Amino acid sequence: MTPTNCSPTILSMEVSSKDDSDYRILLQNKIRYLTIRPGTFNRSTLSTPLSSLPSLPGDHTWNCALINRDPSNHQLTIELQNRNLTGITDIWHPLQIDCLQLRRTRQLTATAFEATYCGSKLPSTTTLEKNTTVIVKIARFEWEIPRLSQETSIYKQNSYRTSLILLRAFWAMCTSMDVSLGSYLKRLRGGKRGLRILSGVKLR
Repeated sequence: MTPTNCSPTILSMEVSSKDDSDYRILLQNKIRYLTIRPGTFNRSTLSTPLSSLPSLPGDHTWNCALINRDPSNHQLTIELQNRNLTGITDIWHPLQIDCLQLRRTRQLTATAFEATYCGSKLPSTTTLEKNTTVIVKIARFEWEIPRLSQETSIYKQNSYRTSLILLRAFWAMCTSMDVSLGSYLKRLRGGKRGLRILSGVKLR
């Protein structure tokens, strides 16, 4: 791989010393996924692995990397892949927001966080103000997509039943490049009251 000066940032991770460790990273304004095989690093290194890896290329020819250690010589191997990533297929909400246009302000759970919109211009189809705090829930990795797909379908069904609380709370669906993360955004209404509304639809 050709060394680059770009510095990746870990957005999400699931670490295990016995199974694969998975990471969702941001590199050159593109979200990519790393999988580190068991036995590649010790548990401490798995918590902050980027400094132990060779420089990752910043081009757009790959979106996934499989990292392993060759058992014959213990050398680190990195296999770059360009996969067709799966996402939510039932895209029913008319407004979609790129998750890179959101500034995370507070982590709520592993998959949910508070954020504000930091894009240059809000879509004309929303009345949301730029500094409004919203709650975002995303599928960080592929195995979280089925569960979030089910939750998104619940929102779709309830929107057809004109549930006022639901319609007022639901702002948009969130995407990463051309792949829907199956994530959704909702307005915070009155602090803890807003959180109670959301927890009723499996936010936690």
